[in-house]
Parts: sequence; structure tokens; C-alpha cells
Amino acid sequence: MGTDRDEIEAGPCLCGNGLIRVDRCSPDHPWGGGYWNEARIDCAECSQSYAVAYNEKNEPRLVKQSDVEAQKALEKKWHDKIREIEASAEFQNLKSILDKAVSACKTKKDQHRLLTSAGITSGSYQTYLKNPHYRFTGLDALKAAATLSVKSPNLEKMAAELETARAAMRVDIPTVKTGMKNLE
Repeated sequence: MGTDRDEIEAGPCLCGNGLIRVDRCSPDHPWGGGYWNEARIDCAECSQSYAVAYNEKNEPRLVKQSDVEAQKALEKKWHDKIREIEASAEFQNLKSILDKAVSACKTKKDQHRLLTSAGITSGSYQTYLKNPHYRFTGLDALKAAATLSVKSPNLEKMAAELETARAAMRVDIPTVKTGMKNLE
């Protein structure tokens, strides 16, 4: 089993020395679902400066390589901020308070209710019963602190920085116009 690829569009690259190609792809078996488009840059010069990215609908678009690298740097900053929060004394204290609060619950239902209100789990109670464990991360810290009535200005500051990093990371990379209808 594999994928069938049919070229549906080809146009000149931005420097004019190569091509940008768009293929319509589909599984080569009847139960694989629909089709999708894939694009590639067939130019050594342009492939150094540009990349193919996919939007939320999984449609290909051409973007600057420098924008992709900047986006990766923002993602790294966001992940680093999560690790910074998790390494902080305030987070470790909050984790200890949360663990004690979960242990103090009389029933699994109470544990699930606490963890759900703290934003640590979103699964159903039945799912929690099958696997009554949780993973507390820096992403959950602010909501958990509010649920447990724990005040920590430093944790709030780090959470605000995390949200700023997340917002910056989620900004769409600008599309480079090519004139190709299947690449914008």
C-alpha cells in the first residue's frame, strides 16, 4: 500500500531557474480516505530561501525559510519557559500541595473533580478510573494555583510570559505569493 501522486500544477520558482510543483495525492487503496496536496521546490537556490508549509487545513503554501526558523525559535522559547516554570520552587511547592489535595480526596470521583477543575485532566470519570494518574505541567500551573487558592506572584509572572510566548508562536507565517492557485 502506498500513495498515488499526480502533478496538478507546476510553475516557475521565484528566481526563475527551477519549478515549484504541486501534486494531488491519494492512497492507492479504496479504504484510505480522500486526497491531499503536497508541494515541492525543484530549485537548489530557492529551496535555500523558501520552504513549503501547511496551513490548518493541511493545504500547502510557500513561506520564507527565515520565517520558519524564527517560528521554530519561538516554539523553543515557549518550551524553555514551560521547563523554567516546572523547575521553579513555586511550581514544586504547588505540585506538593496538589499531590496532598488529591491524596486527601475521599473518593476517585472527588479526585477527578479536583483535577478537572484544576485543568489537569479533561477526560471522563470512566477514563480516569481506568488510569487514575495525572501529569502536572507548567501549562497547568496557573489554573491549578487558582483552584487550590495558592498565591504566587512569581508563578503568575512566569505564566504570563508563557502566554506571551504562546501567542507569538501561534502567529501565522506570511505566505509568499507565487501565482499558483494550489499553493496559496
